Amino acid sequence: MDAHTVIEEWEVSPFDGGFEGIDSLRSRGFSGAVEADGTWLFLEDGDPLAVRADIDEAPREGDIDAFEDASGRIHEAPHPATAALAAMLTVDGDVRGQYFSDETPLSTVHETLSEGGFTGYVELSKNVLSGDYFVVYEDGKASYLGYLGPSGRLLTGEEAQSKAEGEVGIYDVVAVRLPAVELPEPAPEPNETAVVGAEGDETADTDEELETADTEAEAVEGSSDEHEAETTVGGEPTDDESEDTEVVEDDVDATDGQSADEGDSEPETAEIAETADADADEEPTYAVPSVDPENSGDGTEEDTPPVVESGTESAADAETRAEFDSDVASERETAVESGPEAGRHERAAGTDTDEAETESDKTEAETDDEVETESEPSSNEAELEALREEFEAELSSLRSKVDALRSERDRLQQRIAELETGDAEEGSGAVSLSSMEAFEGTNLFIREDSRGDATLENAHDGSVDPEALAENLRIEYHTRFESEDATVEGTPFDSFLRSSIPYAFVEWLVTDLLFEIQSTGTEGSMRHLYDALPEIDRVGFDETIRVGDGQEGREVDFDIVARDRMGDPLVVANIDESRDPTRGESMGPLVTDASDVCEEHETLAAAFAVTSSFFEPDALSTAREATSGSLLSREKYRSYVKLARKNGFHLCLVESREESFHLTVPEL
Repeated sequence: MDAHTVIEEWEVSPFDGGFEGIDSLRSRGFSGAVEADGTWLFLEDGDPLAVRADIDEAPREGDIDAFEDASGRIHEAPHPATAALAAMLTVDGDVRGQYFSDETPLSTVHETLSEGGFTGYVELSKNVLSGDYFVVYEDGKASYLGYLGPSGRLLTGEEAQSKAEGEVGIYDVVAVRLPAVELPEPAPEPNETAVVGAEGDETADTDEELETADTEAEAVEGSSDEHEAETTVGGEPTDDESEDTEVVEDDVDATDGQSADEGDSEPETAEIAETADADADEEPTYAVPSVDPENSGDGTEEDTPPVVESGTESAADAETRAEFDSDVASERETAVESGPEAGRHERAAGTDTDEAETESDKTEAETDDEVETESEPSSNEAELEALREEFEAELSSLRSKVDALRSERDRLQQRIAELETGDAEEGSGAVSLSSMEAFEGTNLFIREDSRGDATLENAHDGSVDPEALAENLRIEYHTRFESEDATVEGTPFDSFLRSSIPYAFVEWLVTDLLFEIQSTGTEGSMRHLYDALPEIDRVGFDETIRVGDGQEGREVDFDIVARDRMGDPLVVANIDESRDPTRGESMGPLVTDASDVCEEHETLAAAFAVTSSFFEPDALSTAREATSGSLLSREKYRSYVKLARKNGFHLCLVESREESFHLTVPEL
């Protein structure tokens, strides 16, 4: 089964809108495929699986750009797993192994594949009569699918699982690696672009902002110091202090206005200004040194804290300024490397540090502020460390999964090598055969465990039931080759034989047909066949029977010949294992060849035509014409080809479906 067969029954609807249309399908959890100009995008529950092209002829990887502003068709899958299966069937998978379900059940392989996180599918279709079955794996999660009969009716879930696990046949394990699909991301919002630009400009303006802050602080130094001293001792402010306070308020208003203007074009700068204002509201105000000594207050020692003139900056202040400049440069580099969010925190920390370092009075409160500022990088480092440990744990888990998958791959590859070449240590006696060679070299023998228990003769007399006969009857095989290590097209010979349609037909012929005739009361009208069934001793495949004498003689071939102990033919059969209907032209040679054999061997009781599909009307007409006889005939046997007054055979048409056989002609 290929991807086209899976897709052809899906519901089809028009598609347009390009990538926007695909986004709409993804948002509603769509499963299926989008087709545009020969390119297919497969999705499962809204997730893209693969982009493929030319899936009907030579599937290959497609280009996602083919869907840009494109229109086409939507193929909606009846089940999400069918979308995944169709995508996988367009990719050349790696066949990891081939197994016989009777020897290695599906459940055994499922346990191994699910634990190993397998991605691919298991296909059970060879020598299976009822249909094709799939188990689709995605990272170890399995979904069961079944396509029954010629109509391809879909089964899913537990029903498909139960049906597949009950089938007998050969299945393949195919690993598939779907190519990654990267759909275009939506365009970024405009405000995000503006923020990025503001952050880039902000770093360049850091020095200018710091110089402006120093100048404004020096201008309001004197009035701020005096106002703070008066407030501390509980006194009333003087007129000079009121004027100074107005100057400070004007400066603050001007600064706020400037911040507001900058906020219109630079959101990041506005955010920093708001952070600085909030900090100023929460912390006490301290005196800032002024360039002009006269602006430092009224000069009284009892009210004004000592002031150091900037014109006579000490060596310690110069060192502090140098350290601050170095910190600012370092913070710029950190802001560029850490991104917008980290940059905002670092610049805010730099501004706080600048104010603390340039104050002349190193009070205990300033020290606490510095400690709080320095604790922010420590907190970030702890978060980064925790994140790193989380990533390392996840990496370790992924490495363990990879090791497990590699071990499973090696085990499966070793198993494949053993099946293909046999065990190298046990010698080179293994035989590899084609299916034709295997059947030609094999004979079946009908035997009972005990002649004292239920036998075919007892069943013919009606004295035993089917269960008792099945317990005592056995079918043995003899081969003209060493069958112990023999393989047929990669499958062990015993598994191949017991899962084949010819072997299943022989089982039905010698165990079930006898009781079907009894249950319908047609022992008399099917007398020749009914009496011959207990006489079957051995069965050969692809056998030839010689008819005629001398130069006029010829050899006729049959897929199955059942003989008695003396080697005389009792039943012949031809089997059509194709899924195409059986037509009338294939019935004519069977009737002719069986008639020639019956004329030479009057022991022939029946000829069977077996099909895995069904019989066309012209095939039924051919059978009717061969068994009708003359107009005045009053033949008491059903579907009987009469060659002479006491010679002839039954012509039977049998359909094989779902592991069972149905007698179509005659209708019992």
